Amino acid sequence: MHLADRLIASDPGLVQLRSASTKVLSLGAALAVLYGFTKVWGQPFTVALLGLLISLTSLGYGGGRPVHQLATAALMLVVTGISVTLGVWLTSDKVARDLVLVAIIGASIFAQRFGLVATNLGVASFTTYLLTVFLGATTTPLPWLLAAVATGTAANLGIGILLREHPSRLINRIGQSLDSRLALVVAGVADGLAAPMWTSRAQRRLARRVGQVHDTMLMIGSELDDVTQQDLPRSGERDTIARRLFDVELSVDYLSSAWERTAEGERGPDQGADSNPETRSSVRDALLAVGVGLRAPQPDGALAEAQTIAASVAANPTTPPHWQSLARSVSALSCAIENLRAAEVGSASEQPARDYPPPAIDEERSDTSAQHDTQRNNNSGPQGEDRSANGSLDAQLVTAPRLSPNTRKVVQVTVAAVLAIVVGHVLSPSRWYWALIAAFVVYQGTSTRAQALTKGWQRVVGSVIGVGVGTVIASLVGGNVAASLALIFVALFIGFYLWRVSYAVAITCVTTMLALLFGLVGDFSIDLLLSRVEETAVGAAIGIAAAFLILPIRTTTAVRDGIRSFLQHLADLVAMTGRQLTGQGHYDLLRAVRELDLQLVAVRTNVEPLTKGILGLRYRSGARWVLRVLDICDHAARGLARVAIPVGDQAAAQALEDAALRTFDNIGLVIEAIERRAPASLVPSDDLTADIERTIARLPVQPAERRRLELAERHLNQIQFAMLQLAHATAGDEVTL
Repeated sequence: MHLADRLIASDPGLVQLRSASTKVLSLGAALAVLYGFTKVWGQPFTVALLGLLISLTSLGYGGGRPVHQLATAALMLVVTGISVTLGVWLTSDKVARDLVLVAIIGASIFAQRFGLVATNLGVASFTTYLLTVFLGATTTPLPWLLAAVATGTAANLGIGILLREHPSRLINRIGQSLDSRLALVVAGVADGLAAPMWTSRAQRRLARRVGQVHDTMLMIGSELDDVTQQDLPRSGERDTIARRLFDVELSVDYLSSAWERTAEGERGPDQGADSNPETRSSVRDALLAVGVGLRAPQPDGALAEAQTIAASVAANPTTPPHWQSLARSVSALSCAIENLRAAEVGSASEQPARDYPPPAIDEERSDTSAQHDTQRNNNSGPQGEDRSANGSLDAQLVTAPRLSPNTRKVVQVTVAAVLAIVVGHVLSPSRWYWALIAAFVVYQGTSTRAQALTKGWQRVVGSVIGVGVGTVIASLVGGNVAASLALIFVALFIGFYLWRVSYAVAITCVTTMLALLFGLVGDFSIDLLLSRVEETAVGAAIGIAAAFLILPIRTTTAVRDGIRSFLQHLADLVAMTGRQLTGQGHYDLLRAVRELDLQLVAVRTNVEPLTKGILGLRYRSGARWVLRVLDICDHAARGLARVAIPVGDQAAAQALEDAALRTFDNIGLVIEAIERRAPASLVPSDDLTADIERTIARLPVQPAERRRLELAERHLNQIQFAMLQLAHATAGDEVTL
């Protein structure tokens, strides 16, 4: 496995690297300009450093086209300028100052409901006002503070536009990251084949890598939605590239599921420690050829070689079925990659393959779902009446009115801010703002009380570690201006780069930066940094307590809402598929699948705190079970969308549409059961399944067409099976949703 694959795959498109570099360069440019101002007007260097802190707040935007960046910069300048002015005017009136501060905090959280730009403006408004109050500014330095804000905003805008790259280059780099992540998946399977036995740890590692491929696909899909045909890196058609990417994604799912089934077969009681060595070696050679093909900048025959090797293994009648399935999955993946590369250069040729496009769900699991279908309760529940492809299930559900999560967060953060200001003043009249900041950030990027708990303790841990690291570094530097500034920018770069990866590490870097900054202004002391830890711990505790006690947003409730939204999107996709199979409409199913993927990402985000720490002791197994069921739905939906091409035979088309509508109804029944927290009684689908199988069996069609119809039926069965499992969960058989 190449180290380059790991490095490129760790940051798709180098998005985080470029973002961190842009912010650090912007701060460097702002500091240089401010330092020039201090020299011209005879101000001390500390004024430039204070201006640097102020300009730091204007870094909360970036990306997009230059006109969008310019509009955001203008808004940022207005908002931060108003905050600085208010902070200067109200510095002497502590009561009015604190009341306005609390109001700004509530408004900044309220702004989160209006999107990313509004969220960043809210954070900038809060931090700018707080820094102005902290500096104890008077009307005399107001022009300096406004100049600092303008300089920081202009520097960020200028550097952002200067370093902005053409969308084609970004898509090309994300594509390179996709190749690297695909190479890691292939290498993981090949490494498993090199070992005599497979382990659960290896399976979890492969599952993580497959998830990273899906994440990269979402990134590419988002970029393709935002570019024109002329922005593409090569001459390929955008829609064709999107379909080929989708095929690659399905092929990765197919490879992963086939690998798991092969691992289970090799661990069976009738298998030895190293059964089928020749087959194992041949499949591994095919995988290694796929890896070589992924790293080759130009077609070199490696992918074709992989298909040849895999096809010979699959065609051998003595090869065990699970090895045949794995070989077919390797062939399908290599074929999908070849077709994607042909689409990228605008080639009309498409490499045919017997096992392509691949099924998203393997045959054995489909058989399992059919067995479970026969055990289904025959009691019919009320069927949903809105069966139109464009109709959502929202109209069928009656939900009791309640405060929105954003409104709850506004109330929570307002109370937490008041308490943090009071308690912070008691602990340290001059450093109370650290408690307030800790209470405020608990509500940034969190949506449930469990997420608030996780972010709060990570901030405390990061502050504690940062005090130790910052003390050592500041002592070694000893106030050297050049060395301190260099290390400040290094700490900021690492913090920006790892902000999304590890919040605790980012806070460690911020605390280290503050230690160096205090050393430059002559205010460094161990007691000062310990005061930061104390205030941070108290503020985080207040924020967490408010999240748990005041209009709490329960994690389980958020998970249920997320599952409900996921199932609504799934139901709409199934209905659209049913209509498209009969030729009654044409829908953008790829976009519907991407929206479903995003819903699953949202559920995973809310579920994550339930799988770790103290909460994981109670919820881990149930949360992971729910995610596995939703993964089945997501994979089946991808496969269903891929084969949703109008069917020529009227009887087969009608049978598939009936099955799709029955699936749509059952999804609605599960959603209603989740809403009512009551058992769900699903409508049996055995009769429709048997009807589809009989109809397909008698059709005089080509094998490829017959296989496509069989795949559509299997994917619908898999979704039906998942609904049965969720129906049991709502009754408390597996996990309380």
